[in-house]
Amino acid sequence: MAFSGTPIIKQIADNKVRITGVQVLIGQGPGEVGLHGSGAEVELPAAFQPHQYTLNGAVPLQDRVNAYANMVSANNAQGPLILKTGTTVGDFRIQFFDIATSAPGLEIIISFH
Repeated sequence: MAFSGTPIIKQIADNKVRITGVQVLIGQGPGEVGLHGSGAEVELPAAFQPHQYTLNGAVPLQDRVNAYANMVSANNAQGPLILKTGTTVGDFRIQFFDIATSAPGLEIIISFH
C-alpha cells in the first residue's frame, strides 16, 4: 500500500468522484484506485460506472476515465505521476507514484466522459 491516511470518498456528480485524506508515500510503490469490486487499495463507489461507447471502434477505459491530483498543503513537493492500466472493471487501476519527496495530502478527482 502506497497511500497513507484514510480515504474519504465522495461522489460529487454522476461522472465525478473526489478522494481526500490520503497521501502517496515515496518508495512504497503506487497507491491504487480501482472501480467498485476490483479489490484495489481504494475502490470507487458502485454508482460510479464509466459508460461504454464506441467512436471509430471501442473506446477503452484508459481513454474514458480521467484522473488528476491537487496538492492540499503548502509544500514544494512535486505532484504524483498518474498511470492508468487495465481494460476491465476487475483489472483497471489508476496508480499514483511519488517521484520526488513524499507528496503532501492529495485531493484526487476522477471522472469519466
